Amino acid sequence: MEAVSIFSRRGQIFRFIKEHREVFAVEKMCKVMRVSVSGYYYWLKHPVGSRVIKEQALLVDMDRIYNESKKRGPQSGPGLEVHGSPGITSS
Repeated sequence: MEAVSIFSRRGQIFRFIKEHREVFAVEKMCKVMRVSVSGYYYWLKHPVGSRVIKEQALLVDMDRIYNESKKRGPQSGPGLEVHGSPGITSS
């Protein structure tokens, strides 16, 4: 069993290294965990990636749209106009 297999993602490895850097050398932990030292230090400066930020913004928009549709009631539908909407053609 490899040491890395107990961690499902690189972020978890980097968090482990950060939490234990006072006990063990960062370079040694990176070697054992098979991640780059430069990757660890990059993660320290940028713990949240741009993809995560975009996904969080999308979830906020989806939640807002969902809540607005609940206020309109079940008869009004999702509020989408398919006919005449830009970029949507009907057959």
